[in-house]
Amino acid sequence: EEDIRPYMPNRDNEHPRAGALKEYLKYSEDNGVTCFIPDEKRGPVSFVKYTSVDQHKLAAQFSEEMWLSTFLYLNEWCHQWLDYVTRTTGRLTKNVRIIDLDGMTLQSVSRDHTKQYGKVMAIMEECYPQLLHGIYICKPPTWIHIPWRIARPFLPKRVIEKIDFVNPHRNDREKKTLLRFLSDENLPTRFGGKNDRWPVAFPVPPTQHQQHDSRIN
Repeated sequence: EEDIRPYMPNRDNEHPRAGALKEYLKYSEDNGVTCFIPDEKRGPVSFVKYTSVDQHKLAAQFSEEMWLSTFLYLNEWCHQWLDYVTRTTGRLTKNVRIIDLDGMTLQSVSRDHTKQYGKVMAIMEECYPQLLHGIYICKPPTWIHIPWRIARPFLPKRVIEKIDFVNPHRNDREKKTLLRFLSDENLPTRFGGKNDRWPVAFPVPPTQHQQHDSRIN
């Protein structure tokens, strides 16, 4: 199995298997979809600014094969890091996704995009059943029940059970939920933390194998 941990799933990724992923990210403005490891002793955290993604263009132009290739790379990258962190810390570690709905409008929601996303999520849940800990949807609008009714039928039951609507920037208890997965210093200010950088960016943490190689050299 090839080690792809050094190749983070972002626009600068030069790995040959990341072509579809880089195309997918072109539909997102200002690096609104990112995945990093803020703390080398915890798992990967995905950040999504919902309004940065052009759902309508993505649904119309992105093929099913490209969807699968994108999320296979993303999930394999997460899986390898989760396996590594779990083995080196002795703690079972899973992936967390934090989605920011601030500025969301009904016009930005695409039923076709939601259907495609739900289909690929169902496949990923079969391939990587223990990967996802939870999806935290932040700053939901008061009318979130409308798009939620559209999205819910397309999402796997196991994914629905892991979704939580939170307002960590206003609710300390809900903020503490996110602090289980990254420190207050690394949590973006838009979610109640102290990190004022957005989009977030963290370097790839070194692995024990990499550290061993550097000592030899």
